[in-house]
Amino acid sequence: MHSNNIIHLPNNLPDIIFDDRVRVANWVSERTPYIDEFDVFDENLQAIGFTKNNRIVCGVVYTDYRGRDIQMHCACDDPSIWTRENISLCFEYPFNQLGVVRVTAPVPSTYKRALSINQRLGFQVEGVLRDFIEQDVDVVLLGMMRHECKWI
Repeated sequence: MHSNNIIHLPNNLPDIIFDDRVRVANWVSERTPYIDEFDVFDENLQAIGFTKNNRIVCGVVYTDYRGRDIQMHCACDDPSIWTRENISLCFEYPFNQLGVVRVTAPVPSTYKRALSINQRLGFQVEGVLRDFIEQDVDVVLLGMMRHECKWI
């Protein structure tokens, strides 16, 4: 069953899903092989999905909320989704609604494009978990502090 809590936007803009976290989390998980699957029963898991023609084309999943920090995971099949407004929306939730002081983005070291995009968004490399996924595949920990976020 799909959610009715969708903001429908005009023309070629995507619709935005706010309350179908299971559907969005499963979609993102399918595209991020380093994550077996998200714990959709975790009440702290939240997600924002972007759809075109009732098909998810981008999703952002928030996990591991700890009061001051939350993890952010993203997958996208349609880069045109990333308007300034949609990027701002994705940072509005953790920084303004939850009030975290930082967002952490774990990214596999083999995902060069994702690492580059995250750094252009303003994330800073904070550490590396060596051989975390498998031999010679690390996880790069990226972080963004609220005061560094140019999107909110």
